[in-house]
Amino acid sequence: MNYGTLRLRCQGGLSRTESHEHQRLLSAGEEDALVSWLRWVGDSGLPLHRRGLNLVVKKIIGRVPGKKWYPSFMKRKKVEIKTFRANPLDPKRAKAFNRTNLNSYFDLIEETMHKHKIRWCDVANMDEKGLQLGAGRKLGKRRVIGAAERKSVYRAKSDKLELVTLIECVTADGNSLPPLFIFSGKRFMKNWLEEYHSSVGISENGWTDEVLGYLWFTLVYVPFVKSQPDPKHPCLLILDGHGSHASALIIRYVWENLRDIVNIICLPPHTTHKLQPLNVGVFGPIGKAWSDVTDDMLEDGHEVSKRNLIKRYLRWHDEGMKASTIVSAWAATGL
Repeated sequence: MNYGTLRLRCQGGLSRTESHEHQRLLSAGEEDALVSWLRWVGDSGLPLHRRGLNLVVKKIIGRVPGKKWYPSFMKRKKVEIKTFRANPLDPKRAKAFNRTNLNSYFDLIEETMHKHKIRWCDVANMDEKGLQLGAGRKLGKRRVIGAAERKSVYRAKSDKLELVTLIECVTADGNSLPPLFIFSGKRFMKNWLEEYHSSVGISENGWTDEVLGYLWFTLVYVPFVKSQPDPKHPCLLILDGHGSHASALIIRYVWENLRDIVNIICLPPHTTHKLQPLNVGVFGPIGKAWSDVTDDMLEDGHEVSKRNLIKRYLRWHDEGMKASTIVSAWAATGL
């Protein structure tokens, strides 16, 4: 800032923005209110496009703004809002993500933690994710190298479509519990484990059910709670309300054995895309990293199978499940 400008401002002069405010379609206060509203509807699953924003402004000033207004407005507010390519969102999710549901959920979290004096290191979130055995399914998003004179190149992909379900659990202070793998089948094969010791379940379709959810709770979560420095200190487990997660078997086990220790809260229906830490910031990096693992194996002439899946996944899990990523995921949900 030069001396003349500084002297003018010290004498009560207006800034360039303030001096031209009377020429704007909207006042500074109106623009700030509009930005706050745009941020809210964007987070609610109903973001506006350019035409929709122009119609809103028309209701305020009585006419459609000119072609230059929109880019100028976005430039002025670039720190607070920006444009995206919107991802599809189920109408139920859009409708469920509202202020009433959010306030009730966060109030319940706060009340439970205050009542039982629960620490953030004792708050955890559990959910499941599918891992595909085959590789090369997402080649469209990656660029490969080939001869310059060619118009296109091809790359082989695996024909394996089988999914293995993975149950993960992370804590608010950045820790992760050992995963549980669920294979499709009728009999358990010892060679699935190789030299790695992990929790494995089986079902005919490879999906979770009440029994497998109970298996995870008793074989993974309960031992984790009991391994803490103060195993009798109250803790909180956040679930998505799926029948195989918050099942009657788990609730009964907690009531009979851990009623003064384990507290369970279910997320509001259809809000996991915004409120569940694993969905918001953990499963994305997991999916990308697993895609890299399977593609690298395919390039070496190998494929992921039930026999080597646990070995490959745990090798990445120990290195890739970073505490900073987990903590950021919790923060992104508002907790």
